[in-house]
Amino acid sequence: MSISSERRHRPPVTEPAEPKPAVSPFPNEPWQPAAIGDYGLLGDTRTAALVSSTGSLDWMCAPAFDGEPIFGALLGGREAGQFIAGPAGPARLLTRRYRGHTATLETTWSSGAGTLMLTEGMVAEVSGALLPTTLLVRRLSAHGAPVAAVVRFSPRLGETHRVPRISRRARDLVCEWGPLALSLGSNQGCPLPDGEEQALVVHPGHPLTLVLSVAYGEPLIHVDPETAWQLVLDDERRWETWSEEVDAGIPFREQVLRSLLTLRLLTYSPSGAPVAAPTTSLPENPGGIRNWDYRFAWPRDASIGVAAFLHAGKADVALNFFGWLLHASRLQRPRLPALLTLSGRAVPREREPARLAGLLREPPGADGQRRRGAASAGRLRLGAGRRLGAGTGRPPAVLGNVAGHARLRRHGDRVLGGPGRGDLGNPR
Repeated sequence: MSISSERRHRPPVTEPAEPKPAVSPFPNEPWQPAAIGDYGLLGDTRTAALVSSTGSLDWMCAPAFDGEPIFGALLGGREAGQFIAGPAGPARLLTRRYRGHTATLETTWSSGAGTLMLTEGMVAEVSGALLPTTLLVRRLSAHGAPVAAVVRFSPRLGETHRVPRISRRARDLVCEWGPLALSLGSNQGCPLPDGEEQALVVHPGHPLTLVLSVAYGEPLIHVDPETAWQLVLDDERRWETWSEEVDAGIPFREQVLRSLLTLRLLTYSPSGAPVAAPTTSLPENPGGIRNWDYRFAWPRDASIGVAAFLHAGKADVALNFFGWLLHASRLQRPRLPALLTLSGRAVPREREPARLAGLLREPPGADGQRRRGAASAGRLRLGAGRRLGAGTGRPPAVLGNVAGHARLRRHGDRVLGGPGRGDLGNPR
């Protein structure tokens, strides 16, 4: 399937550089991921990607937050998959920011006589349209003078770094692993071969647009690059509208808005479950044991974020979470574990990935999570010291503030907690 743009295609104007491999700014040093604080977050409320300030996309799972990584260089090195779009050779980082109140990330470098800008985002709203479930768009544009750039596309699946089956569909490169498929398209002709770096020159006024589509057990939809870029702009307008609905009188509104946008990006939209983090196996302390998989939902911790959405006037996010937890508690009763999968089921057994080197060569920790303390006894402490007993099978009292806020009653369930606004109390 394909979606064609109504606009006329520009002629290919991005010139290949001299036929030699791109030169690393540090040719004698082995590749290392950036410090975790250097990564920017891209997301679409179904999965997320981490991109460094050099334009290297080093972490992304498919088809969801808790899927297998298709770009896993953050933990496994370059052989675990990477998607680079940025300057070729030495360049100076000028600015890095999100565009307004949106999820579109913009990175600008100075290189030679010109500047190179990478603008990238994922399209969150795909319902009601013939679009892939995940659509990532990356655009390189030059300003002031032509700039040498480099692109490297090397997806690998899972901790064993499985190489995809490669084919070409018209102008797109297609990578397949059974039911999972990716396609990479470009407005400058056929994309580069898998795993190879391509040096090129980007000219002012003629940006290079790269479009990554993801499908799992469904038709792979190829989106024309100009159409994909317009979808990113449309998505920006939706995020701006979403942000305008946040209460104007909130203290430190700009900082709160960015935090709420991040929380929203990390809320799995098909179920309403908030994921604790889009990553796994990152050490809390170098050399420590706390490097577990955080791609799950903790009802206790999630309730704190839910309260933030309520105070900001975003009751719909809280209601979605409440619906997910009611569903999850039915599946798990009479117990409510400390953490659940995004679909509300028990987390998988803990295991240690064998073929991932780990961040900065710290051995990666477990997939899955340990369940300790009160949760293992069939109880979960939530809210102001209230306890969910193993035999009640009722939703936790802390969620009374969600239900009361919307005066919600579902299927005759009695909502616990007070009216309108409950006390979250000490999260510990």
